[in-house]
Amino acid sequence: MGKRRGNNEGSIYQRKDGRWVGQVQVGYKSDGSRKLMTCYGKTRADVSKKIANTLSDISKNIFVDTNQMTVEEWIWNWLKIYKKGTVKPNTYARYIYVINDYIVPALGKIKLKNLTSLKIQNLYNDCKEKGLSPSSIKHVHTILSPALTQAVKEGIITANPAYNTTRPSIKKANVNVFTVEQQELLVASLFNDTMGVLIKLALATGGRIGELLGLKWEDVDFEKLEITFKQGIVNEYDFDDENHTSKFKKVTLNDLKTDSSERTIPITKATANMLREYKLNQRSYLKQVPANITIIPEMVFLNEAGNYLDNASVRKRYKTILKNLGIPYIKFHALRHTFATRVLEANIHPKIAQTLLGHSEMRTTMEVYSHVLPDQKRMAIEKISEVI
Repeated sequence: MGKRRGNNEGSIYQRKDGRWVGQVQVGYKSDGSRKLMTCYGKTRADVSKKIANTLSDISKNIFVDTNQMTVEEWIWNWLKIYKKGTVKPNTYARYIYVINDYIVPALGKIKLKNLTSLKIQNLYNDCKEKGLSPSSIKHVHTILSPALTQAVKEGIITANPAYNTTRPSIKKANVNVFTVEQQELLVASLFNDTMGVLIKLALATGGRIGELLGLKWEDVDFEKLEITFKQGIVNEYDFDDENHTSKFKKVTLNDLKTDSSERTIPITKATANMLREYKLNQRSYLKQVPANITIIPEMVFLNEAGNYLDNASVRKRYKTILKNLGIPYIKFHALRHTFATRVLEANIHPKIAQTLLGHSEMRTTMEVYSHVLPDQKRMAIEKISEVI
């Protein structure tokens, strides 16, 4: 189809592949020739609108020439405009880290319109050669690809070059749990202090570390023998969008992210008695708070200064406890896995396990804890053999 020109639209035409293309003058080059910008769209109206917006931006002196935009310029704009406020602060901070450490050094200076699948593939291959894990390479891709998809929507590029790349496959991680003997040794060795109660409560409820540290005493019902997870602790950051940096600010309390995460867990009388004893002595664990200052703790778990207990310090102390007991180290999250494993080993229906763990889908529960199924299948066959 030939070129068609509307009023102040520049040149608009349709390519053989059906897409519409338009050009509009955005200034002059150093040699005095006209400087043109190309816009793309699925329809003529799409291109016409983009050209009109460009002319409007030029008149307001806020125009940015996307034809000259680099990957670095675009991805930081994408992060600030499309992601800030839509993801958790921890996630946003991780985005900044990944962009700074991997995407910008490899691709940042390339013009966005010149970015190819090959250049992105080379980035992924280099990351693999440097020893970056498949899951970390996936993080790079899950940032880069949506940013490029948005550039397609904006008409800056015609297609997402990240679509045609290949990432290393991610093997299903083994779910590490404590054996019954290790669990018994750990529980028997713990005191009824802050860390001891925290670890024992994780084994008794399957709570995530953030959920446990977000517990308030009002969430513990000693009469009904129940604990309700309603909120969790999260890290807050100061973000410097101009210099593309993040800095840890403080720990704060937030509502849990999904309805299924907010749940009520039954507890045993022994667990309730443990919590009662701990609550009576809790003030004595606030060693950095002067004795003449009255503090009635609202939170179940606090640090020695009477503030929120943070994930990093808990994990460090937990690692030391295991080392002193001679128990091989597995992550704090293994306490949750151990709880779930003991539940399923007791032949409790998986639907109950799903509810206790706060999973939104049964599939998640069964995929994560499939290691328990062989024993359950053996038990089923043995039961069947009794009647055949």
